[in-house]
Amino acid sequence: MSRISRFAADTKYPVTQTLFELFHGAPGSNNKSAIKGPRKTFKEGFAPDLRNDIGCTIIDIHPGASVWSSKLHDFLQPKRHLLMEPEERYFTPFIKPLLDKPGSTYRHTNLIGAHPREYWPNYEKVLSEAELAPSPALPADDPALRALNPTLLVIGNLSRQYKVLARARSVHFGALILQQFLHAALTNQLFHRSGLVRMMLWLPEAEKYTLFPTSEVYRHSLNARLGVGSSLTEVAGTVDLYDTADSFYFRRRRRPPVLEAIIADRARRRMDDLGMQPPHGRAFLHDRPKPDGSAFLSPFETAVSTWQDLEAEIATTEARLADLVRLDRGDRRRGAPGQRQQREQAMLGSMKYPQCEASGQTFKGSGNNVTWVAVWADLGMRVLNLEVALRQLEEKGEDAATYERVRDRILKLDHDVDTIATSESMNMAEFAQRVVEQQQACLMEPAIIALDDRAYEPLKATPSDFWPNSELMLLDMVPKPRDLSVEGLASKREMSKLCETFCRSLLESPTRTLPEALERLAPNAGRDVIPMVDIARDPRKGGRLNPHRIRVRMISDELIEGLIKAWVEWPFKPSLTDLVLASESSEGVSEEAREAEVEE
Repeated sequence: MSRISRFAADTKYPVTQTLFELFHGAPGSNNKSAIKGPRKTFKEGFAPDLRNDIGCTIIDIHPGASVWSSKLHDFLQPKRHLLMEPEERYFTPFIKPLLDKPGSTYRHTNLIGAHPREYWPNYEKVLSEAELAPSPALPADDPALRALNPTLLVIGNLSRQYKVLARARSVHFGALILQQFLHAALTNQLFHRSGLVRMMLWLPEAEKYTLFPTSEVYRHSLNARLGVGSSLTEVAGTVDLYDTADSFYFRRRRRPPVLEAIIADRARRRMDDLGMQPPHGRAFLHDRPKPDGSAFLSPFETAVSTWQDLEAEIATTEARLADLVRLDRGDRRRGAPGQRQQREQAMLGSMKYPQCEASGQTFKGSGNNVTWVAVWADLGMRVLNLEVALRQLEEKGEDAATYERVRDRILKLDHDVDTIATSESMNMAEFAQRVVEQQQACLMEPAIIALDDRAYEPLKATPSDFWPNSELMLLDMVPKPRDLSVEGLASKREMSKLCETFCRSLLESPTRTLPEALERLAPNAGRDVIPMVDIARDPRKGGRLNPHRIRVRMISDELIEGLIKAWVEWPFKPSLTDLVLASESSEGVSEEAREAEVEE
């Protein structure tokens, strides 16, 4: 699309003619600041999710022409709606008419609400002045600080471009502001000083690939930190990460249709619970498959209720492993092709987790027999399910001696499965383990990545919905009530900084196991810190009975919280400065490079 056509006025929307004259028609105008958000509204279908915000105070960051802002205003009927718009060219044609309405609750300030440089002091003025958006700070010990504050809503446009000096290791503007707003939420600063505030923000679609990894394989420290402090959901967007016509999908998304259908169905059920429907004439961004009746069993479902039941399941899995060992690689290759195929079909037909067959097919072309990838993945899923059952029985608090015996038996079985699979083929064992991790990451509650844990399906927008025509997405960022402070040892601010550094250090090499990653930070850290975190043994929370089964990219939000709190309590921890230096000196290898090595 040419630069002129992007800025061309649309006769259906007179507002675009005014914008064109202001930002493109005038000599010397600065077009780079002219991305102003949608000329249509996306609030209708999501009204049920905004019920709690009716009558609140809105802080509106850089609303520009205020088209979307005014639509949201009309629905929420806010007590106060503060337009933080520093660009003077918007005032006369767009903002002044809103201020001049009879009984208007709009207010305006030219203070900047988001910027690559300083802007934090502006919120002290905004939240302290009675004529703007007054919100008195709560006492430091008030429990309401860690609860959602329904009296305030922040909306804004983070798609503007700012001229700043290029810096090494710089980040996108939108991602930078999200990190700063996250820190403010974890520490109750800025507009979170009276409680946690929901944020709905427009960002460029170019940042979607960073904020919404399409698989746990591509999760990095930013995603981990955002997950610790907030729930991130896309409300509307123009780029479909599931678009099979895009080479990005094939390079990055290795999920079988049956698993994608389960994830999409979970989002649909959540929408039904909220009473959310797409507005008339709007489609959903993701055209995801619906469940087709394919056999599927979650590893988190178990009928085990007694120790006897669990030991019987262990015996069944041990027998399954013995059958595979007897059918060694030589036996698999003997006989006519029809006989080999018959043996493979027999093994596939006797799997406990039938979805492993479809998952194995995603590794077709890797040089491995995808049937045996599926069969070994099924064994790994069985072990994961045994750990789930063990955890449930442990929570009942019965018979500690039996627990230890059964635990050791499961650990030995897990070790045998890994050892034998690796002896067959290291690549095959790696792919089978990825299938297990994939299903654990997707089916956990909450799921590991935001895309799998979405609260609802986003609506489809088009570049022509915006002026100038642009690919934008609307994000719904809801802070979590998680309190990271450790009484007597570390404040919320100290823990927020530690969380950032800790996540960056751990996820420098996301394929490492958790003990290996911790040992790189400090000697004996893996041995000492992991046992201090109870959920590190809970597969429903991202843990495993054997911590060497936990790759860093698989650590859940709850597990991160437990690890950093245990780290603070660990007497042999290095200083934060040493931790930062360890992070900066680590020689991480990208996941893409590791994948290439495996597939070769």
